Amino acid sequence: MMQMSTLTRTQKKKIADALLRGIKDPVIAKVLEISVEDVARERKSKGLSCKQVTETRYEYWKKLLYAGRSLKEIGELYGVSPYSVKLMLWKKERFSMMDVRKKISAERANSSRQARTSASFNW
Repeated sequence: MMQMSTLTRTQKKKIADALLRGIKDPVIAKVLEISVEDVARERKSKGLSCKQVTETRYEYWKKLLYAGRSLKEIGELYGVSPYSVKLMLWKKERFSMMDVRKKISAERANSSRQARTSASFNW
């Protein structure tokens, strides 16, 4: 017998938003003060597996890093240590912080060059 969800529309929206950021069922349940089973049922109703949520988390972490967020900030958002963020990205995807630094540095240099170029032609 299937149990009907007692989640409100707001709770469902918050769960969906959290899943898009790759937040795990137990964390969502704790923050929203609902059962893990309700979160899991809602996740499954969206056709998402735990593995997909984890993959989404790593993609979101990379976006945050490329946007200039620190490992510490990301760790605080997800309730893990900064080292865990770095380690999991490396173990699962061979994602290197050195690549992040290079890309950010290159983007800054490029935007600086563009600013100088546009300024020099700004009559």
